[in-house]
Amino acid sequence: MQGEELKSRALVVAVATACGGAEEEWNLRWGLTYLKLEDAGRQKLLPKRGEPLDRAALQEAAVDAEVLLRAIEVRKSELHQLALLKAEPLLAKLDDDLQTTTEKNGRKAAECWVDLTDYLRRLVLLFSPDLVETDSRGHADLTVVVDRLAGFSTQTGVKEWTALSVQILSAYELAQHTGWYSMDSGPNVYASYGDEFAHYRVQAGRKASQLARASAYLAPEAELAPAAAIRLDRYDPARSAFRASVIVGVFIGIAVTVALWLLDVSAYAWEIWGHTAPIVLLPVVAGCAVAMRHARRQ
Repeated sequence: MQGEELKSRALVVAVATACGGAEEEWNLRWGLTYLKLEDAGRQKLLPKRGEPLDRAALQEAAVDAEVLLRAIEVRKSELHQLALLKAEPLLAKLDDDLQTTTEKNGRKAAECWVDLTDYLRRLVLLFSPDLVETDSRGHADLTVVVDRLAGFSTQTGVKEWTALSVQILSAYELAQHTGWYSMDSGPNVYASYGDEFAHYRVQAGRKASQLARASAYLAPEAELAPAAAIRLDRYDPARSAFRASVIVGVFIGIAVTVALWLLDVSAYAWEIWGHTAPIVLLPVVAGCAVAMRHARRQ
């Protein structure tokens, strides 16, 4: 109770009545506690270090104040649990679209970060009905979304939102300057972008999911906004796509081997195939098998 301040009459009475107390009784209790604190010359239960102390008056006031504070904390916990129970179905449905660790395909960072950007956009709309501006394809600007996210620290009282927002923006800024490679295509040289932040986006998305549950209180009549349109077969292939590639790769290897055997080709042809297959097929099959472990579900 050290440093605790007497809550407002309206808050105390509201909490007390919600817990089954009588409104008149708790109005009276609050008033008596306030008067006792006022007689002691302060509004806090305990004074700052070095200030004069009317111990008798404060001790008497603290008895009733402790009851008030405990009732408030209990009710806050109960209300949070109720809010979380109401929010969980929507948050769980949103989490079906949590990011995967597969590297995404895009011409620049913004296109590779669509997974996290759209997840956060839809999360923001659960807590605030104010629309997030999007382009013709329904995609939002990550910086705009994260700015709204930072406001949750004040709106929900969960301060970690600010730290997460700063971290995401810093990582996004770095992503825009790294991952570029020079590609030589005959007489032309062009820049190609490679996604290096897939694992980070997974961590950021999961952290946002945790903070959403800590915040709990969604907007009244909250609804889950539909996901933005994405060509997932190109941007983030499903496990089935990688599985099909593995099957095709193995089938090609077997088919070529059988064909060479039926044609009774020379030893030189077998030697060429023996050198070509590991170089061409094995990396493709192995790469798809590894990617399949981290790819999104169908």
